[in-house]
Amino acid sequence: MIFNKLNSQEIKIISIIVGVLVGLLLGYLFGENQYYNFKGHRINENYISNSTVKVFKFNYLLFICGLIVSSGISYLTLHKIKKD
Repeated sequence: MIFNKLNSQEIKIISIIVGVLVGLLLGYLFGENQYYNFKGHRINENYISNSTVKVFKFNYLLFICGLIVSSGISYLTLHKIKKD
């Protein structure tokens, strides 16, 4: 396989790339829309009117957790494949 020929630096880089991609995916999928009125106060979705502003908020907590977990899992998997 192609993964058998990787050295340790390449395994680390691939693991970090996989972690960032998974983290970004989780951050955007579980982000939320927040609504603000003309005075700048955050309002509930039930009170949306034409003068409200919709802002998307990225979920940084899931980004960091997804980055750490998926990087670790991909590193361990690639490291095990290389040894076998």
